[in-house]
Amino acid sequence: MVSDQAFLKQIRESWKTVRTAEAMIQTNLNSPSIFSLIPRATGFSSVPESLLLVFGVSVLEDALRQMRDENIFQSQRTELSRLMKASKSVLPWKNYAEVEKIRLRRNRVAHQREFLLGGQCAKDLAVIAKELLAWSILESDEPIPYTITITPNA
Repeated sequence: MVSDQAFLKQIRESWKTVRTAEAMIQTNLNSPSIFSLIPRATGFSSVPESLLLVFGVSVLEDALRQMRDENIFQSQRTELSRLMKASKSVLPWKNYAEVEKIRLRRNRVAHQREFLLGGQCAKDLAVIAKELLAWSILESDEPIPYTITITPNA
């Protein structure tokens, strides 16, 4: 759908960064150690996931802006809500209503400091990925492996 190959490469790299950060966050929060208990006990574990949602939604927004710029749909405004509405009848949305909920959740994180409950970010990123795949922005959404490796000092 998008013809600008440089943009596609850039946005695909941005999505890989989202998925890599997600894997790093989950691996660190789920590692069996005393250090993984502290973020959960203090509520801090919701902060990195909340920030990751903001980043993930920005990838969606960038994709919609590019499609608007390439005249795939028309919109005079650049806000995500306006881009979504303008593209609703043109793009093959898989779950527009759920993306709207994600947009509102992102707004609450960004503007009202309402951090996500555990696991919500992963669900939201999966929904966004389905849209990006449907629009041929992404070629795949394979999981990004990440493991913690500790090497002793020699």
